[in-house]
Amino acid sequence: MEFFGREQYGRGEAAARKLFEGTVVLTPGVSFANLGQLTIDLLINSLLAHKDVDMKLVGHLFTKRVLPMAGSSAFATQSPSDLCLNLEVYLLSLPTADHPEVQKIVFVQQRTSVIPGQVQTFCDEFAAWAKSCHASQVVVLSGVDSMLRHDPNMQMHRIERTSTSTDAMTNNDFLKQIPSLKCDETTDDVWSSVRGAGLAPFVMQSCKESLPGLAFVMYCAEGNNVPDAVYMASCVAQYLYLQRIAAFKLVLPPSWSQLFGRDPTAALYS
Repeated sequence: MEFFGREQYGRGEAAARKLFEGTVVLTPGVSFANLGQLTIDLLINSLLAHKDVDMKLVGHLFTKRVLPMAGSSAFATQSPSDLCLNLEVYLLSLPTADHPEVQKIVFVQQRTSVIPGQVQTFCDEFAAWAKSCHASQVVVLSGVDSMLRHDPNMQMHRIERTSTSTDAMTNNDFLKQIPSLKCDETTDDVWSSVRGAGLAPFVMQSCKESLPGLAFVMYCAEGNNVPDAVYMASCVAQYLYLQRIAAFKLVLPPSWSQLFGRDPTAALYS
């Protein structure tokens, strides 16, 4: 995996380390309902729309493990002629002298799936890349199927978490409010209790050997997952202290305007 920076940012390991050393790396675990990707899009667009925040596209990642893709612009601040790629990298720099541990946050948006049979290799590469950048931690966001929840956890909190370490997390006080994923009675694997988590278990496994990792998983159903993305984005914003940004609010990307088609005409119900 290699970083290709825009214009003045350079490329390769040295350029990535210069930009991303000490950062929190946020990425979607491509999974059920595309919830992780929707949440990342929502956070990126919201930060780009905030005039007093230094949020910018700094480049993209290249790997042979992910299908190539180029599409139309996704965010409100982009030109209609801009393209989005399969693995884009955005960097948020926060003026937080009192909280240097969250001074920079990297958002890696993955828009295509991993080639079949390459999932663990891709996740190993991603964790190795984050480690080579001297990132402080990786946070992965994932949706899981609420229809396949086991009976004991049907009434649990909609968002749960798991991590490789409790010592190096950004906001442990907030994490205490989020229940941990629990193993079922037949195995010690926390992922056995959920279905549809996608890349998240593999990313966490790779992070065990490389750097601290944290996964947020949210139970949801296929359909209009915009409300789910808003809920998860609010959770992530609290974890990353984004609510300390003056007048920060979530702003839906314009590319979502036709995500689920038009609303049914009111005449149908008259």
